[in-house]
Amino acid sequence: GWGTAFKVYLPRAADLADPGVRVQNPTEVPSGSETILLAEDQDAVAAVVRATLHLYGYRILEAHNGSEAIAVIERHKGPIHLLITDIVMPVMGGVELAAQAQELRPELKVLFMSGYSERAFSSHGVLDPEVAFLQKPFMPESLARKVREVLDVVVAEAMATPSEAPRKRKSISRSPRTKRRSPSRKTPNHPRR
Repeated sequence: GWGTAFKVYLPRAADLADPGVRVQNPTEVPSGSETILLAEDQDAVAAVVRATLHLYGYRILEAHNGSEAIAVIERHKGPIHLLITDIVMPVMGGVELAAQAQELRPELKVLFMSGYSERAFSSHGVLDPEVAFLQKPFMPESLARKVREVLDVVVAEAMATPSEAPRKRKSISRSPRTKRRSPSRKTPNHPRR
């Protein structure tokens, strides 16, 4: 039969690399030993995040959605230093999860991740532009660096003197759904919209 033939010409390499040698990044990624709660509904992503963070010394608790994550937070007796959550998940999304989790554990830091860009969420008022965010897909080293960066912010705030400490926590969301009214305020009886 008739067909098409292709020829591909590539430039010669002066030195051939040894396939058994892995080039190390000149700046080492710092490890840790903190406990991290991972809320991710995609098993493949969760497996990569889990394996990466174990490699860097972290202890991982896992949940497949926001509701499971809240149950883990309520059951776990020890500290949870960081919540890593996908923003878009079934049952309960990451923004709602973060708000509820920080009500249960106010010291908890949050790192959001998503396949959508941070700009897509912040321009629609879903996320405050100042929250920690990592866009998928990401390299394992990028994840480890971002986790360390977020955890180190906790250390810096905890070591600050009361006059240096931030007076107000950064908002996770600008969405009215996550704002809570105080129980002492009377609200008119209007039907929900």
